[in-house]
Amino acid sequence: MKKAIKALSPLLFIILYVSGPLAAEKMNKPVITTVENSIAIFDFEIITGDKSLSRPLSESVINEFSQSGKYKVIDQSNMDKILKEKKFLMSGCVAEECKVEAGRTLGVGKIVNGSLSLERKTYYLTLKLIDVKTGKAEISAKDECKCELDELLVSTKRLAKKLLIEPKITNSIGMTFIYIKPGIFMMGSPPDEQRRDSDEIQHQVTLTNGFYMQTTEVTQKQWQSIMKKNPSHFKNCGGDCPVEQVSWNDAQEFIKRLNKNEGVNCYRLPTEAEWEYAVRAGTTTPFYTGNCLSTDQANYDGHYPFSGCSKGIHRDTTVKTRSFSPNAWGLYDMHGNVWEWCQDWKEDYPSGSVTDPAGPSSGLNRVNRGGSWFNDARSCVAANRSDTAPDTRSLRIGFRLSRTPLTEKVEQPVTSVTVTETENKLKQP
Repeated sequence: MKKAIKALSPLLFIILYVSGPLAAEKMNKPVITTVENSIAIFDFEIITGDKSLSRPLSESVINEFSQSGKYKVIDQSNMDKILKEKKFLMSGCVAEECKVEAGRTLGVGKIVNGSLSLERKTYYLTLKLIDVKTGKAEISAKDECKCELDELLVSTKRLAKKLLIEPKITNSIGMTFIYIKPGIFMMGSPPDEQRRDSDEIQHQVTLTNGFYMQTTEVTQKQWQSIMKKNPSHFKNCGGDCPVEQVSWNDAQEFIKRLNKNEGVNCYRLPTEAEWEYAVRAGTTTPFYTGNCLSTDQANYDGHYPFSGCSKGIHRDTTVKTRSFSPNAWGLYDMHGNVWEWCQDWKEDYPSGSVTDPAGPSSGLNRVNRGGSWFNDARSCVAANRSDTAPDTRSLRIGFRLSRTPLTEKVEQPVTSVTVTETENKLKQP
């Protein structure tokens, strides 16, 4: 009999352990259930500098996350209590792996880990949002601040807001947007790229702010839901095909109404630099598909392929968005289908490096990018630039939207236009 009881002991222990809060209450042991939207925000690791800043910095992050309503934030007193009951020692737990293990002990879905260093009167801040299950950082943000304490707390809050940005969002009319992280890239084409144009001077561009890019061109259905009419030539293509025969001015009116409908001021056209950064998606070749672009990868006049590449078909019409594979960042039809309006007036590129270029404050023509169903492969090259009068409507031109994250300052777009009689000069084969 004693042997039987001894054999059953492990099983009884398991039953008691997994039987939930009631059993735990009877055993006077807390049960922590992992909640995916719960989060623990640990004190900052102060690598160099005033150690007393650790708690105020973490509290500023806690405030931002609590106010967002996106996560259930464990307050620090309760966090300390749970860890103490679980006999998890936070003393000396500065490594990221240790804090991930603390997160597992707390039963949270994610943790925020921050660090601060002070070098030559400049603070360097790092924040990471880490998935506890995988132990990997989902989003990280960095900042530097040559500042006093008040400004340092503001900088910390700004970083916290960046961690709250959603990687993908869909709005009220079914537009899906992908978050594009800040970065540095070479804009324009290298001198040895075949058939390059003289206005494609290669130069380094730094984009300091992330932004959302619509995954597809604005569709006829989306346009009609806001504007109550469909100006497209290719109506028979269907509601999921790109809207065309819309001018830059028309696009601005669409944006104005969409912002009003959703009670925001975040929708806009991408800048030319943002557009090229997005189409390249980390590549340096003429197309995001490599050195060639086939008509199985984009909708253009395949009778005129890129130099050294095979011919394809010419559909002689627009096609439904998402008809081809997206680029590495999840964006569809950045090559071909319809030209896409950008926010910028057209001007020559600078010869040196630039940061957050937005084009000149005035001009004659607005930039459009990407080529169309009508054009040759060279017109679809990532670096290729075209420009058109802002009042021009063409069955080859549409657009896609960008969206500024609501956690960042939204600038009013420049919508003043210069009315000209400049003819449509889209590059043709």
